[in-house]
Amino acid sequence: MTPIIDIFFPVNGIIITLIQLLQTSIVFHNDNVKFQVAVWKFGITLTFVKSEENLCRETQEVKKQ
Repeated sequence: MTPIIDIFFPVNGIIITLIQLLQTSIVFHNDNVKFQVAVWKFGITLTFVKSEENLCRETQEVKKQ
């Protein structure tokens, strides 16, 4: 890892680390997208996931006739 910037390309994504302090990543996997921001010195990580499984779905009960 370089002292200023480090760029890593995992399968289906990218991870960028700045000054060994702040890391951002975007990873695509099947039908979801994961965006993560981490501040290493303070141990703070925020992760956002966009996926069909996270969406609220309205369900209906069908009565048998």
